[in-house]
Amino acid sequence: MTLGEIKADFTALLNRRDLTTALTTSFINNAILRVQRTLRIPAMEKSIRATVGSLYTSGLDVPGDLLQFISLSDETYPHNVVELSRVSLAQVMAILNTGETGPSRVFARRGSKFVIAPEPAEGTVLRIDYYATFRTLSADADTNVLTDVAPDVLTYGALSYAASYFLDKRQADFEARFKQIMEDLDIQALRDELTGNAQVAPASFYPSDW
Repeated sequence: MTLGEIKADFTALLNRRDLTTALTTSFINNAILRVQRTLRIPAMEKSIRATVGSLYTSGLDVPGDLLQFISLSDETYPHNVVELSRVSLAQVMAILNTGETGPSRVFARRGSKFVIAPEPAEGTVLRIDYYATFRTLSADADTNVLTDVAPDVLTYGALSYAASYFLDKRQADFEARFKQIMEDLDIQALRDELTGNAQVAPASFYPSDW
């Protein structure tokens, strides 16, 4: 569904004359943020692969849409993929300060970078897997992962916020419906994880130059 279609559903279900466009936008945005805080489904997964260049000096950029980290792997040799271990920044810096060479094995986050040790050699292929934030919705024709796979959770999340704002007696019903949809999504994601059949939606993959 598009943002415009969700707005139309929301407006029809709330059915209040005192609802403004600005309030509608606010309720929907709050619902997106609420869902984003707790929901983790395959459709939210994203991968970026980067090849280390000759000017590598400071680390791998942390994706701007990173919501929750999953893993960082060395995929230089496709038949021998190595997942790096996340350790403290102090441990990473200690290794870097010794000038140790060899395959990268650990990393830590330092501000907007993932710092890796030992320092990866030129040509090393690194892949970061993570849960990404939902794409911002502004125009009525806009869509994102949430509107594609679970528009109803966004609708009822917005309805719950609206009912609370207006002291509407339907608030408990809207909230219960929202929580039920969230629970259904969590159960489906867990089932897909256990069976290896991610039917909610495939993860996104983005190649990148470093």
